[in-house]
Amino acid sequence: VNINQLEIGTEEVPIETSSSTKTGFLTGYQASSLSVIENVTISNATMFLTTSSSTYAYVGGIAGESRGRIENVKIENSTISLHTTSNAIVRLGGAIGYGYESAQASQLDIEVDLEYSLEAEISTRSDRTFSIYVGGLMGDVDPQSTNAGMLKEMIYEGSITLSNVDYNTNENDEANYSLYVGGAFGVINRSFDMMYIDATIAITVDAIDVENDVNQSLRVGGFAGLVNTYNEPTQIVLKGQSITLNYDANQVQARVAAFIGLSRLVVIEGYVLNAV
Repeated sequence: VNINQLEIGTEEVPIETSSSTKTGFLTGYQASSLSVIENVTISNATMFLTTSSSTYAYVGGIAGESRGRIENVKIENSTISLHTTSNAIVRLGGAIGYGYESAQASQLDIEVDLEYSLEAEISTRSDRTFSIYVGGLMGDVDPQSTNAGMLKEMIYEGSITLSNVDYNTNENDEANYSLYVGGAFGVINRSFDMMYIDATIAITVDAIDVENDVNQSLRVGGFAGLVNTYNEPTQIVLKGQSITLNYDANQVQARVAAFIGLSRLVVIEGYVLNAV
């Protein structure tokens, strides 16, 4: 199946929603663990989406949320732009926004530029939490429920731009703000192997100019913001990486690395890193 010139909203007139959303070029929600998406090429597609939801926004090039199997899918010369104005949980990926525990994926070739911005509206709540996951392949991936859940044979090439992250914090707010960004995965909690990643990452987090009790964390890696897995991947290639960050180091607890922002339990036996 070949799909060309697919448009979901435009830059001038984006799709707007006030409720939770799962959006993808092929499907918003791949609901069944028995479902299969395979042998698809998407070319020259664009998505422009704005949401004021305070629950969640799952957005991906193939699926907003995946619970089934995805194999042999290519996306080329495409763009996804997401803008949020509240404290929805954001999971944004070039292929999949959120990979549920039953999701399986392999042989993905993704060339999608990702754009994300947050301009949170003023709120009377003092305990708003923000959880944002952005990855060239997948925003956030649950631990796998079976051995077939290993993610493998994937390529990502593109730019990941968080042009303006403005939490609009009120004076004396008490909350946690978490931002995970990676060339392949924002957060991955399962086994993976055979990855080629060529990502350009740029992030701007607005400084907070009022007294507050907010904990801000930033985890950024050329491969992943956070990796939490026991497996030993051996074929990981990062090429042409660049990471540009603009944030207040006195306000944000940041862990930034060319490979993985924060790693738990993982052992990488060998990888090629050609980063700038």
